[in-house]
Amino acid sequence: SVNGEVAYTFTLPKLPAVGPQQTETLDLNTLGSMSDLRQFLSENKGREVTAEVEFRLLHDEPLLKAGHVVARQQFVLQPYSFPTNCEARQQSSWVENLAKRKDWVRVDSTLACYTMQAVGLSVTVNRRTGRLDYLDVDGKPMLEDGYQVTPNFWRAPTDNDYGAQLQRKFGVWKNPEMRLRDVKLTIEEADRFAIVTVRYEMPQVKAELEISYSLYCDGSLYVTQRLAADKEAKDMPDLFRFGQQWVLRGDLSEITYYGRGPVENYIDRCESQPLGVYRQSVADQYWPYVRPQESGNKTGVRYWTLTDKQGRGLSFVALEAPLECSALNYLPSDLDDGPDKAAVQHHSGDLTPRPFTVMQVQARQFGVGGVNSWGAWPRKEYRMPYQDYELLYVVKAVR
Repeated sequence: SVNGEVAYTFTLPKLPAVGPQQTETLDLNTLGSMSDLRQFLSENKGREVTAEVEFRLLHDEPLLKAGHVVARQQFVLQPYSFPTNCEARQQSSWVENLAKRKDWVRVDSTLACYTMQAVGLSVTVNRRTGRLDYLDVDGKPMLEDGYQVTPNFWRAPTDNDYGAQLQRKFGVWKNPEMRLRDVKLTIEEADRFAIVTVRYEMPQVKAELEISYSLYCDGSLYVTQRLAADKEAKDMPDLFRFGQQWVLRGDLSEITYYGRGPVENYIDRCESQPLGVYRQSVADQYWPYVRPQESGNKTGVRYWTLTDKQGRGLSFVALEAPLECSALNYLPSDLDDGPDKAAVQHHSGDLTPRPFTVMQVQARQFGVGGVNSWGAWPRKEYRMPYQDYELLYVVKAVR
């Protein structure tokens, strides 16, 4: 595959019979289709190239049909090159067009808000709350009316989370107090772009949060969110996630993404899902566990696009590192049974889908564990300790 799309497929020679606890070596260099691999990689320089090997049954078995995949593994032959924030801006089309026009980004400032506009994309940031209130494309709202883009540090607890009492131990991150310090507008005359920077104090978690929205003349919106933890703070709880929540119009119901899939996956439950480009619907993202909980996450995301049936919408593109994303017809609060699930005992069949799309875009989410469901935490490398975090991505209009 090249950048997630299948480029070639071929069938390996029939393997000899291999008994239990035995091994067999197959030299792929003997295959004609592999002989020009170096040339192929050279021709696709700058693109991600992967090879996926599948082992399928040759004959029907009592419970499985011929062709069933019994094992598979994906190998990255040429890794994805995530652009840095600086590189992405330099490669953007606004650079070459800079000499052609004098006024790229228009900024309207009122006592209530800052509005930045460029190439049909309009972004409004509330000066009293620091939240992104509106994002319109060619005059059409992308956000669901009444909802803002908000930082998110919480997920609907899973059964494993409840078993370890993490819904209580991490509870301070559910709705942490956020005191607005300032909202600052900067207009860069030389480069023709505008930035709104928002800063919050978070006293309950002893941290500071900074969010910046940078609109460039080609209509690309660069989003940066940084958490600065207090290095002197002691015994602070882990986070469930570090990201942002976008509540979008309900007709933005079609997903195209490049990442791991097609089944939901998490940082400690993702190797079974190969990297690729997948096309799905928002309505199919929620997995109906017996009891509502976190669902639908995808890791290794290079880009995530939400569109309507006509192919119009928004694309979220990763910078510097892969994203984790999800899109559901439910708010996290719809799936959250609170501090004591035994007192509520909802079931997935009780849920009523919302008439809008709730997207989570995050740098990282706490692992889901699974060693047991009565106290075990995920392994250390899959947790989210109290520390600094950074989220970087670009939002682009899809027309």
